Amino acid sequence: MSIAFRSKALAVLTLLAVGAAPAAADTVDEKPRLAVVISGAPAAFTRALGARLAATKRFQVVEGNAAQTARNSLRGIQLSAAFTPADAAKARTAAKVELLLDGRWQSSGGTTGRVTTRLFDFRTGEFSRDLALIGDTAGSDVLAAQLASFVRHSAPLRCLVKDLEEDQLILDLGEADGVTAGTLFRVYRHPTNMKPRELGVVRVTAVQPFASRAEVEEAPKGTTFERGDVLVEKTADYLFK
Repeated sequence: MSIAFRSKALAVLTLLAVGAAPAAADTVDEKPRLAVVISGAPAAFTRALGARLAATKRFQVVEGNAAQTARNSLRGIQLSAAFTPADAAKARTAAKVELLLDGRWQSSGGTTGRVTTRLFDFRTGEFSRDLALIGDTAGSDVLAAQLASFVRHSAPLRCLVKDLEEDQLILDLGEADGVTAGTLFRVYRHPTNMKPRELGVVRVTAVQPFASRAEVEEAPKGTTFERGDVLVEKTADYLFK
């Protein structure tokens, strides 16, 4: 089944029933485990960052000794601008996490802190640019909020088109995964052994715990969408392309 883009739906449509089970596609819509390793960071900053990341509903946040163990398992794998998809596959197996926020905290004069980080996505082989933040060590929550925002934008939501109804697409992620009304997704078709082709952009119009509805925001006339098309949140501002 497919739908052709004609115009934005005007009718208010009923969302999927509450409690619908999320799909099980591992690399697409399973909530990823995020290991946070900021060497030398004050405990207050680490706690604030973990709380901020957990509040996004996007990640299973791994901190403390468990996160350090995951980081230590990556010896021999180069976490740098030379990082490759092959490295990512090895790292995911070794660390047993999907994402790693790797960084260092440096104090200056006892009242000022500087944190430098980079996010590695072991599902895709993508990695963010370096981010350096400077702030008052007494204001750990402010720095944590900025870094949590960086992580959110560096790890966009990914999901699939689960179903189609008139001019609306049913997504297999919902509020429990961090989807909100107004979220934009780029839609891609990924045929076997072919480069993904971008079809257009859709906007989420209604959200329930494990499913969402979206309508077409941008697409060439005559574009069709199908079950299984891949959606990537349109917020990946920090990723290298």
